[in-house]
Amino acid sequence: MSRNAVIMHKNTTYTRVSELGRGSYGCAFKVVDANKKTYCLKEVSLTRMRDREKELARREAQLMKRVAENKNHPNIVSFHDSWFTHAALYIL
Repeated sequence: MSRNAVIMHKNTTYTRVSELGRGSYGCAFKVVDANKKTYCLKEVSLTRMRDREKELARREAQLMKRVAENKNHPNIVSFHDSWFTHAALYIL
């Protein structure tokens, strides 16, 4: 998994501030954008996953997006976006 201090997505730059937690497949980071707005960015490594696990990760991100659209789910603070690169899934 990349340890770059900067992540680019949709013309937005997110700068890693600190690591918030780590799990089997990835990490959660505190990041800030150019406007100094703070987010939690979950980075899930895809490099060690089988195709089935990658599909489950993709479905999780889609489910979070649909649930977050309701804006009232008690377990999701806020969902902004998710995207894939060749090596990782990102959930903002």
